[in-house]
Amino acid sequence: MILNIWPITIVPFVAAILVTIHSIYIVELSDYIKKGFKNGRKVVALKKRLKMRTKKYRPVERRYFKRMKLFWLIFLSVFLFIIAMYLFESKGIKSAKKLIENLENNTYDTIKTKVHGSEINLAYLYCGSRNCAGLSLKTAEIVYFPQNGHSFLQSTKSKNKLGLYN
Repeated sequence: MILNIWPITIVPFVAAILVTIHSIYIVELSDYIKKGFKNGRKVVALKKRLKMRTKKYRPVERRYFKRMKLFWLIFLSVFLFIIAMYLFESKGIKSAKKLIENLENNTYDTIKTKVHGSEINLAYLYCGSRNCAGLSLKTAEIVYFPQNGHSFLQSTKSKNKLGLYN
């Protein structure tokens, strides 16, 4: 979720800016037309030149345009959600590849933690929302442990090969 903070905050911000610009445009146009009948004629003439609608929508048109806008909004929301998930996954893939590369090069962070009452050293993999994961240097198994009660050791170059990717 933390990796998706930017898309989650940027999309509503951009939508708010667009709605604000559109609202200011409508209010200023309304004030311009209100100043005189001549101004209203200029706006209608400009709309006709740009092939824009000059009359109000009929009730049937309003209902179906409202329905159409709703479904496009749903589609765009789902599409943006899928894009956000894709970006989230791609960041995870990059992070995992870098972690695997560090393990293969024997340059990884080491964690000292207690698991089942005994203190062990693990190659640090990742911490999630509730627990962390580390790779056992002796058995090459992934060990999960709570987020509290562990300490990081300074980054070290391991002399022993893990033999995970042979």
